Amino acid sequence: MRGAPVEVYPWPLPEGLKLREIAADPLVVSVATADSAIRHDARAKIRAALRDVLSLQHAVPAELVELVTQPGQAPYAVVRGMKVHLSISHEPGCSIAALSRHPAGVDLMRVSAMPDWEAVMQDYLPPEAATRIRRQPPDQRERAFAHEWTALEAALKCLGMALEEQSQARDARLGTCKLRSLDFSRCGGCRNEYVGTLADLAETTRPA
Repeated sequence: MRGAPVEVYPWPLPEGLKLREIAADPLVVSVATADSAIRHDARAKIRAALRDVLSLQHAVPAELVELVTQPGQAPYAVVRGMKVHLSISHEPGCSIAALSRHPAGVDLMRVSAMPDWEAVMQDYLPPEAATRIRRQPPDQRERAFAHEWTALEAALKCLGMALEEQSQARDARLGTCKLRSLDFSRCGGCRNEYVGTLADLAETTRPA
């Protein structure tokens, strides 16, 4: 199911906007990065932003914010003994992260020419997603594919699932997530260049 779009907040925040004024949970922040597929600097920038955000939210020094990343597992932070769920996505020029009290997934994609998107669509996207893409005018199908692909990736991250080919069983599990498109209107020149999706668990399926 789809909910209202979620604003992406560039970090550092624009002048006049205070973190305490933002009540979003999940909260999605972005950082500008080098226009390169090499992610070392991008990872450092988004991690620094996460420490800054959590430091301000919980009134602790940034060095006391512990970021935990392990291969094959969703990242998370520990602040004052409390676990904060994280999800991170990178594209050349931009990195984003979602912070939440509950499991969440976020995914980002730069809209660009992708010659093999139809084959990828056939193998991985649900049939109804493929139908929505085909209904678009030809010059809008790559953007439509990016919306559907980020929805798939965000839901997989939210549920801790690996990418696998489309199946009814897989799609039934993914259907427990609430999907919301990302709104990049605060992000200046990049707002038309990227699309993204936030996935979190519907209230009735969240673990107690």
